[in-house]
Amino acid sequence: MNGSKLINFIVSYVVIINMITIGFVYVDAKTDFIKINEKAKDAILFILSLLGGFIGTILGSEMLGYKRDDKIITKWIKRCVILEVIIICIIIYLKIK
Repeated sequence: MNGSKLINFIVSYVVIINMITIGFVYVDAKTDFIKINEKAKDAILFILSLLGGFIGTILGSEMLGYKRDDKIITKWIKRCVILEVIIICIIIYLKIK
């Protein structure tokens, strides 16, 4: 895979996973469709963020007022952002080089 195809793949993946994450946050915040306990919801949200949906988590929490004071949003998701940006930069650097 050359550099431009890799960048297109990463951008597409990040957009799709963030759309899924915003959808999860919306459904959880505005409806009672998801009937599981709060720890399971937090685990799902954290896993989606680790998979690249951290932007969707942050946007969803800001736009919908979803768990703004929750420790998972304020502490762990922001750490995921830093970690994933570093990983993406390393992958792109190694593939383009």
